Amino acid sequence: MPRTTRWGGELRPTPRTTLRRKRDRGHFDRATINSVLDAGLFCHVGFSVEGSPFVVPMVYARIGDTLYVTEQRRTAPCGPWPPGSTPA
Repeated sequence: MPRTTRWGGELRPTPRTTLRRKRDRGHFDRATINSVLDAGLFCHVGFSVEGSPFVVPMVYARIGDTLYVTEQRRTAPCGPWPPGSTPA
């Protein structure tokens, strides 16, 4: 079953997403972000489990303000997201 993430409201840069180089190329407006998401199909989600980094290829789709992300079982090195892990 795909995991869902709600991301409504305004999109603002955080300390981790603040652009430091080529700031003129970055966009935080929803229309631009939605167009980039709608043009793609695959993404890579990175996370850490007990200090070991993993990057898993995933298929995604956006419907309205919901981003659906799914993975193939054979590419999941650790099954469900472990407690305390944060996909990025």
